[in-house]
Amino acid sequence: MIDDISFINNQWMWLVGLLALMLWLVFVWKERSAFSTPKFFVHLSISLVAIVSLAMMALKPVLSIPAKSFKAVLLTEDYNETQLDSLKKEHKRLAVYQYAVGEPILHSSEVPESFFILGNGIKHFDLWQLDAINTTYLGENDPTGIIQLKYDLENKVGNRAIIEGRYNNAKSGHKLVLLDPSETPLDSLLLSSEKNQDFTLSMDLKVKGTFVFQLLEKDSLGTVITKDPLPISVSDQNKLNILIVNDFPAFETKYVKNYLAEKGHRVLSKSGLTKDRYKFEYFNMDSKPLVDFTEEGLNHFDLVFIDVSSLKKLSRTKRNALESAVREQGLGLFIQPDASFRTATIPLSTFNFTSSKSTQLVLDAWPKVKVPSYPFTIKSAFEIQPIHTEDAGILSAYIRSGQGRIGTSVFQNTFELVLNGDVEAYQELWAAIIENISKKDMPSSSWSTKAPLVFQDEPFTFQLRTQENIPLVTTDENALIPMVQDIDISSLWEGVSYPKRVGWNKHRLQEGTSFNYYVVDSVHWKAMDAQAIINDNKRHFGNNSIIKNTGTDSKRPINPLWFLFVFMACTGYLWLAPRLPHS
Repeated sequence: MIDDISFINNQWMWLVGLLALMLWLVFVWKERSAFSTPKFFVHLSISLVAIVSLAMMALKPVLSIPAKSFKAVLLTEDYNETQLDSLKKEHKRLAVYQYAVGEPILHSSEVPESFFILGNGIKHFDLWQLDAINTTYLGENDPTGIIQLKYDLENKVGNRAIIEGRYNNAKSGHKLVLLDPSETPLDSLLLSSEKNQDFTLSMDLKVKGTFVFQLLEKDSLGTVITKDPLPISVSDQNKLNILIVNDFPAFETKYVKNYLAEKGHRVLSKSGLTKDRYKFEYFNMDSKPLVDFTEEGLNHFDLVFIDVSSLKKLSRTKRNALESAVREQGLGLFIQPDASFRTATIPLSTFNFTSSKSTQLVLDAWPKVKVPSYPFTIKSAFEIQPIHTEDAGILSAYIRSGQGRIGTSVFQNTFELVLNGDVEAYQELWAAIIENISKKDMPSSSWSTKAPLVFQDEPFTFQLRTQENIPLVTTDENALIPMVQDIDISSLWEGVSYPKRVGWNKHRLQEGTSFNYYVVDSVHWKAMDAQAIINDNKRHFGNNSIIKNTGTDSKRPINPLWFLFVFMACTGYLWLAPRLPHS
């Protein structure tokens, strides 16, 4: 029985015991005159009970109550009644629980021997509640609808927004329609009867701001099946200063120059004609700066395109200046490849390559068109950051060098895409390369999140990089969000908020930047949310080893009123006894 008792204030045990003993000894000394009488021992015993009761009120004892052994099932969204009936037949007196998001699943006194989960499962932030319980996930659901979605929540004016996804259990004749905020159709796609169908929709971004586009699913009769929000934050396009250096004029460079100029970038092109004779071209420039390969001269540019031949011809002084500009100033450098790129020793290049049999490759991401390439791919390595990939390997990538980036690709004659009418694919391909390699602004703070969708009343985790010692982050309602500093990176902080309002919300850094994010109502993106829950539950419970239920006993505190009652009764008797006749 003693083993079943513990104390909340166990750390006070020695202090309380010592004080109780001293108090009892004082009482013994007080009653010394009646030492030889029975009254002495009666009063001594009653005083001991009173003092022990007083000590118990300070220590707060709790009883360990053995958990009852039973089996239970948790019903979550879209559970199967047939499965539930089968479990009830197999396990008599099966306890049935209903899952409520964010609420306690079990009480402390309820520890089932085995726990079954039916339906989609429980949210990722509730999984911890069942870590110490033998849990079997029996979800067999296969959601119908969009189960995967990939697109940039933040984009630039002039870019083409690409929405990629996967539709599960598609029905032939159904259609996906992309609508702008005024519900004007922008793009559409007819679904086939494939079980898992990948889809791509796109649209041009022409105005900056925060917008909510819509993704509709219609059946063959035109009836709207689902209508889900697609938030995008669009900011102004950064106009870059770009230097292009070629050993000789090339069609590839000509089309790249035209594309960059159309996008409003300021471009300076230098192409060799004959020995010591060059052709200079200026696009969107008021002045005509010189091509000067010094750190000061290169400081005016955000990105340098240079072909392999020109890079080889640079003097050691110019190469050092170029390398220093990349490392110290954050300049972006793109090395235009040629057939010798794989085997030749190229200054500033640490890329390695692998042979490839194909010279027409289809990218893993949009655009899904054949892109002309050299018969080799970039070899994967720790420092390599891929931009475009394909089953054969990496097609374009960059490496970090100090504050800047050095990139390259295995593409050749990409202008053929334009000639074949795939203008959008051509622009998207080069936009991704330029965006990844060009010089980056160094803001005082930056925000990020791994959450693809933010749902109302659910925890939203975000990261903040800042040089502030203690960043103060607030919500739209001026509520302060506690931030936790990364143990290894002092400038990296993480916070969690619980957004209450559907729509665009904002987190603010005091005297710093702000972060826009969109909160979705839980009635939207049901298939994708269900698939995410199913994946989380399979991953969490799939490899659970059987844990012997040792009866994680529940702790139940003893009501202190009982000790107070005993204490008052004992002290009342001790006070009253001397005043009674014949005491």
